Amino acid sequence: MQQTTIPHLIAHHQSGFTLIELMVVIAIIAILQRRRHSGVPKLYPKSGDDRHVTGHDAL
Repeated sequence: MQQTTIPHLIAHHQSGFTLIELMVVIAIIAILQRRRHSGVPKLYPKSGDDRHVTGHDAL
C-alpha cells in the first residue's frame, strides 16, 4: 500500500541524490509527461521546416 509520488521518492532517496541529479530526474520526468500529452516529440521547433531538418541537419 505504498504510493510512489515524487515527494515520497525525493524524501526516500534524499541521502543518495545530489541536487543536480534530482534536477535531471525532474527534467526527464517533465519532458516525458510533456511528450505524452502532445504526442509529438519536442526535439524540433514547431515550424513548416520540420521535415527538412530531420533529413541531413539532424546528424
